[in-house]
Amino acid sequence: MRRRVWGIVVVMMAVGAGIAGCGDDSSSSGPSAWAGPTGSPLVVEPVSVIKGAELFESDGVSVLVPEGWETRRSEQPEFVQIMVLRPDDTRNPVVVTIQAQPGGADLVEATARVAFAELAVAGATNLERHPATWSGWQYASSITGVFDQGADGVVTDFVQVVALSGDQKVVGVTAQAPRGTLDDALSYQVLRSARPTE
Repeated sequence: MRRRVWGIVVVMMAVGAGIAGCGDDSSSSGPSAWAGPTGSPLVVEPVSVIKGAELFESDGVSVLVPEGWETRRSEQPEFVQIMVLRPDDTRNPVVVTIQAQPGGADLVEATARVAFAELAVAGATNLERHPATWSGWQYASSITGVFDQGADGVVTDFVQVVALSGDQKVVGVTAQAPRGTLDDALSYQVLRSARPTE
């Protein structure tokens, strides 16, 4: 059975944390050692208000949590993971992953590159990497694609954005929704609400 997209993202972020010390220059303002995205540019429009939502802050990142949704935080040596989800839809959370080790744009690109490979192995299709801009973040790269959750799930569109905060935190945020609905989905609004707090 195929692993869930958000599970793959967690694995990817852990691998990214492991390679942080391998040639990464935390002071870098642009990628150097890694080939960059080739898909069309993605502009992530920030969301500052979701009706009925409450602001959740942790580990240098804030995100809006819609009414009826909840957060689940877990911590590993390499990263902190925050899931924002509806209790009745645990297959499709918004996942925020904050790497423990600071980095630069090179680490953002390395992390996105590893994620792309992991997603392909997991069976994701229509995969593309995109240069991204996201107001409030210093640098960003993104991945879009399609994932079939199998007989007990749905076919989803997903977007993952790996971003760099001003204080060099590398943060990945992933959202997914049933095919053709992502642009207007509440999960994508939650992703767009993520911002650094430090």
